[in-house]
Amino acid sequence: MFFTQSAGMTTGSFIAVYLVFRGLSAAEIGLVLAAGKVAMLIANPVSGYMSDRLKTIKRLVLTGAIFMTAFGALMFSSQSFEAILLLYFLFSFSLGPVVALGESLAQKTANDMKLSFGSFRMWGSLGAAIAVLGSGLLLSLISIHWIILPFLFFCVFLIGTALKIEDVVVSTKPVKFSDTLLLLKNRSLFLFLASSLFVTIAHRANDDYIALFITEMGGNESLIGWAWFIGIFTEFLVFSWSYKWYRQYHPLTFTVIAAVLYGVRYLVMSFVYDPYILLLLQPLHGITFGILYTAAFDYVTRIVPKELQSTGHVLLSMSFFGISGIIAALGGGFVIEHFSTHTLFEWIGYLSLFSALLLVGYSVLVRRGSLELAWSK
Repeated sequence: MFFTQSAGMTTGSFIAVYLVFRGLSAAEIGLVLAAGKVAMLIANPVSGYMSDRLKTIKRLVLTGAIFMTAFGALMFSSQSFEAILLLYFLFSFSLGPVVALGESLAQKTANDMKLSFGSFRMWGSLGAAIAVLGSGLLLSLISIHWIILPFLFFCVFLIGTALKIEDVVVSTKPVKFSDTLLLLKNRSLFLFLASSLFVTIAHRANDDYIALFITEMGGNESLIGWAWFIGIFTEFLVFSWSYKWYRQYHPLTFTVIAAVLYGVRYLVMSFVYDPYILLLLQPLHGITFGILYTAAFDYVTRIVPKELQSTGHVLLSMSFFGISGIIAALGGGFVIEHFSTHTLFEWIGYLSLFSALLLVGYSVLVRRGSLELAWSK
């Protein structure tokens, strides 16, 4: 998880700035980012089903790591919009399963060891924090043009560690494609993902465009690195202490709290015009994402049968990083092109608060017993 997040965040944190360096417009950047989310949306459910079907995560993660390294290297060596668009699609198609299945493996291992998911996920946050800070400082000295260097550095270690991980099999019950379709029809899972969709759109819009937000306010790659480091290091602390806090209340309670905090954060950001003041708000990035993701993963694990947990976790990742990401990338690019980045953050603040209301409504349905949480055919 350490090197998966290191390689992924090195790309994700600076890709918008890199595309500006390559001369792409805000609308073109939105298309490239959306293409990546479409790729994940296609790849993740297939990889989740194949993992449950073949009873392996290791082989799929290793294959994805090798291909994402190759496609990423080609992308950072390309100059035309068309080539970058295609290669970012292929890169994301390979990266998505590595992230989603890696986190599914962490959740399964945590369950076997009776530990919290956050105690494993924190290593991904630590890797991402170190990677974005180091890459930001390096790129501020040698230019964003050389982003391929830190990317390849972390990818080499990712492939090396993928060779050494061990599979965890939760259930030996055979998985049929029809079972996966039934999971997609699970009303409680569908309504939970739908209720949290708007806050995840806001989260992904922030991830995609905060670097542009900082540069528009006069910041450089080093400041972008520090902003990400502060946010992700806080996320690391939230995950590392999750075993103390996440069992205190029902996970749905934590999703509501996180959505409200997201809304407050983004609305405040819409009034900020100094990048150094923005740094003071970055701890909320780690707090909100750490709480939301830990609680959501735990809740999905509760309502999905063991033999389909990889698929269930992948569906969660699809919602967080696929569907939400596509809407955030295209919508964010449109808003920036026609309005401003400050308007974007104002709007995603309202989206987060709307999602909080939906999650409250969903929680009420669950507590009244209006939703059938048990798996049944």
